[in-house]
This record gives sequence, C-alpha cells and structure tokens, in this order.
Amino acid sequence: MVTGDNLVTAMAIGKECGILDPAESTENQVCMTGPDFFDFVGGLVHKDTKEQIVILGKEPDKEEIGDIKKMEHIRKNLKILARSRPNDKYIMVAGLRQLGDIVAVTGDGTNDAPALRKADVGFAMNTGTQVAHTAADIIIQDDNFASIVKACKWGRNVYDNIRRFLQFQLTVNVVALITSFIGSVIMWESPLAAIQLLWVNLIMDSLASLALATEEPKEDLLMRPPYRKKEYIISPKMVKHILGMSIYQAIVLFVFVFAGFNFVAETVEYKEIGKEADGKTPIYSTLKADLISKGGIPVAILQEHPSWAACLAETEEAPSPDCNMDFFTPLIFNGMVKDFQGRPIYDKLAKTTYSRHLSIIFNMFVLFQIFNMLAARKINDEFNIIEGMCGNVMFVSVWIIILIAQIAIVNLGSSVFKVHKDGITLNQWAWCVGFGFTSLIVNAILKKVPESICPIFGDED
Repeated sequence: MVTGDNLVTAMAIGKECGILDPAESTENQVCMTGPDFFDFVGGLVHKDTKEQIVILGKEPDKEEIGDIKKMEHIRKNLKILARSRPNDKYIMVAGLRQLGDIVAVTGDGTNDAPALRKADVGFAMNTGTQVAHTAADIIIQDDNFASIVKACKWGRNVYDNIRRFLQFQLTVNVVALITSFIGSVIMWESPLAAIQLLWVNLIMDSLASLALATEEPKEDLLMRPPYRKKEYIISPKMVKHILGMSIYQAIVLFVFVFAGFNFVAETVEYKEIGKEADGKTPIYSTLKADLISKGGIPVAILQEHPSWAACLAETEEAPSPDCNMDFFTPLIFNGMVKDFQGRPIYDKLAKTTYSRHLSIIFNMFVLFQIFNMLAARKINDEFNIIEGMCGNVMFVSVWIIILIAQIAIVNLGSSVFKVHKDGITLNQWAWCVGFGFTSLIVNAILKKVPESICPIFGDED
C-alpha cells in the first residue's frame, strides 16, 4: 500500500485491511516512508550516465533504479509505504516494472498521475481529478476497490475466452485444410463438399464463438500470475493441443477415407428364397444374381457401372483385375470418384445418391469438432472439462443445437448437403460417435505431455 498518510496511520489501516500482520513493524523494510525508500534504492538514474534523474518521465526508456538489488529486497518485503511523494510512487512503479512485474496502480489525485501513466494499467477513481483521469487507463465509476478486482477478473476471463475460441478454431482449420487438400490430390476431389465446409465454418466461427466466449469468470483466475507482457496469445499448451488433436483427427479421417470401405458395414438386400422352420424368419439368397440393392441403390443402377460385369463373373479363385467395386459384400462402397488408374468408381453412382462413405467422413469430422468443443473449454491442462459447464447456459444450448442440426443434416440433408439420400445407419453412427468421443481421451493424454517440447511464442528474453 502506497499512501501519503503518516507511518502510524498507514500501519493501522494496513493491519485493518489485512495487508500487514499485527506482529509486523518497520523492521527489515516491511514498512517505510517515502524519503527512506528513495534513499534505500538510490532513486532513478540515467542508464547511460548513471546520474540522478530530476525530471521523472522525460526519458522513460533511459530510466533505471539506482540499486536494483535493494529494489528486489523491497519487492520481497515492503508492504506499507507511507508519506510517499509523487516521485516515490513513480520510482516504485518503475522499479517493479524493471524487475519484470506487471504493475497496476490506483489513484485519484493529481500527484498520482505520473505513477498512473508509468504503470501497465492505471485505475483512477471517478471522483478523482481530471489529470488522474487522463493519465489512467480505466476509470472506476463507483469508486469501489472491489470493482478493481472485478475488472482484473473479467479482463483475464475475456483473454481466456479468446484463447479457448482460438484453440478450437485453429484445430478445425488445420484438420479441414489437411483433409481437403490431401483428399483432393489423391481422390480427384475433396472428401468434404463445399456446402459441408460452409456448415463447418458456421460451427467454427459463429456458433463456437457464442459457446466458448461466454464462459463466466471464476475466482481462481486471480490465483495465478498475470500473462507476460509480450506473450503470444497462443500459448505452448495451446500449440500442444492444436497440433496433437489435429494430427490425431487427420490420421483417423484418412484411415476411413482410404480404408473405411474395407470394414464399415453397409445394408445389402438379396431375394428371399424361403422361410425358416418356424415359418416366420425369412431366408435370403447369397447368390450374386439375386442381389436386389446395396446401400439403397437398386441393382438396375448398379448394373450400369463399368465394372459390374467383371465383378459379377469373378470368383474368389479367379479375381478380375477389371473389378474395382465391391457390389456384393455388406461393406460400404468406396466413395472415391476414380481409382488411381483413372477408372471410375463411385462417379457413375453419384447421380443416384451421394456416397455414404463420404457422408460418414463428413459426419465423423463434425463429431470430432463437437466433442473437441468440450475439451477446448479448458486451456491450462485442467482435467475436469465439464466443471462449470452446466452454469453456462449459452454453451450447453449451442452445443445441443449443433448436435441436433448435424443429426438432421446427415439424415435429412440429402442432395442439399451432398450426403446419402437415406442418411447413415445406426452402425455407421456408432463408428462416428465412438471416434468423436476419443477426442476427449486424446485431449486427456495430451495434458500429460510436457509443453516444454512445444515452441514458445513471444519476443521476451
């Protein structure tokens, strides 16, 4: 506490406010007067000439404390500075800043103006002088010191909310960019259609900003040190999560893009050839010639595919090199437009309905982001990602709206959103939700990875 009152009065106020313990006194520079403080630290000197500076603030970049070692002692011990003059307040602020601290100063008088201007953040009381108002950064309208605490809390909270949004947005951006670019190069066209990316962009920007930027401030925000002056807004912890999550999501998506048609089940309908012994359960044929439809596409359409004849004639013992589609097993069709030799794959079937294979890719990509939105609420490696979530009605509402909208788009979007006309099956939904949920598991693992391996952004020493 820096005040112009005499030492006895200042110590009494300090004890009443809890700044000073009842047993503490003027020993070891716990309580000092302004002139004693000035003499103890050696005042302010010019960096080049080492001469005492008389006019403070004239060359702020050339000012330094006369004895920085004693200033470090003051920072550790001093609690009350009484009978302080304007120059003493200014030297206190200059010394703390020289030691690398973030300094906030409150004041209401004209003599407080130099210190208010020198501080990183200056708070002036509403009833203060016009000079103090001009020098300050923030004016406390209700003249209440509790409002200063509230201002600090909200300032940190807004900064954290911006970081939450950026961590989520950059992850979506990186995954979308990798998937679209590499997919376009290898698959002849992007696995994510333009209208699907537009929906992703809506999630990423508008809805995510509403969800992640409306977190209420918590009391523990004031229990940590302030951010560094030149610290980049993207912290090493954020870099760790952005890169780690992006790489994981991209790997999973490419596994499903290039191999999903080898293990994801699809609906196949064959002719009924009889009943079981109970007379109710139907028996279906397994002959290729008895195929009725696959994936909602009737056999009449499938027969128009260039490789139909070759696939119909091939056997396990004599596979045909001209067959590049799997018409008869209960696995999804390959959604690639052409194979690597340039022969058409799904291109001939796209006129009937868009690929269920790529519909799964789109759905899995969005569900990755929906679950990752939960993880993005915590940017300092806190494990409990749902803490305080129920108190944020906006976040919960937006999250549910996105989820419901995605279900509707996949199952009802059809040609508008370039998804399969019948949506995707429950089995395929299970694949998407299951892998989407793994985002939370990966997030928990990444929290155990030391951020020291990630680059530190900022130009501090």
